[in-house]
Amino acid sequence: MNVTINNLDEAIKAELENYNVEVVKATNESIREAAKEATKILKNGGPYQARTGAYEKDWTAKQRERASSVVEVDGYTVFNKKHYQLTHLLEYGHQSRNGGRVRAFSHIAPVNEQIGDMIAGMAAVLTERAAKIGLPIAKDAFEGTLENPVPPLPYLVYAIPHTASRGADTINNLVAEDWNLELYTVADDEAAAEIVRRIENEVLFDVDYEKFMAPIEDEECFQTAYEVKGLLRKVKGAKKA
Repeated sequence: MNVTINNLDEAIKAELENYNVEVVKATNESIREAAKEATKILKNGGPYQARTGAYEKDWTAKQRERASSVVEVDGYTVFNKKHYQLTHLLEYGHQSRNGGRVRAFSHIAPVNEQIGDMIAGMAAVLTERAAKIGLPIAKDAFEGTLENPVPPLPYLVYAIPHTASRGADTINNLVAEDWNLELYTVADDEAAAEIVRRIENEVLFDVDYEKFMAPIEDEECFQTAYEVKGLLRKVKGAKKA
């Protein structure tokens, strides 16, 4: 029994063929790390009673052969090299000759659930980069409460204002996300220009974006805003009834 880490169907892969190379790179890195993490978890054992430890140590991951129609999209399979015949018996139990079923020890499905959220998209990559600029940063807004006060200028606010489906199979959905980043500064001065240069060189260097600059007179500050459209992200699909 194999544990499939990446199950994108051809429609999803077709979307990726024409998409930003960095999105594919970030997705592949996430998939590779997810496969490594799944292997590590399975090597640590499960709810069953381990006898010799041979079953646990034989879990491994390998990269599947890339389909010829897909550009740079990797897939990995996690499997047990020598004791593969035990995976189904342990995961699902089996019919007992005395009636009923022998207890199942589900240890693979929980790993699939756990690693599913590790498949990151480009919006998450951009958010991580923006945080490394070193300014205070919030999603949507600083609320101005004791728990979430508005910091002194300058600061950053990011948002994901729109999400749309871009394809699905029985395991995964591919969604496109828009990503906005807003820089708030005291003025449009050299200090602000230096932050802008860092954002464009360290955060947005490999994506297309629109840039908007405007004073906010009522707030006595200046906003530099960026809009990035249609970043792909893979998420787990809906479970079948």
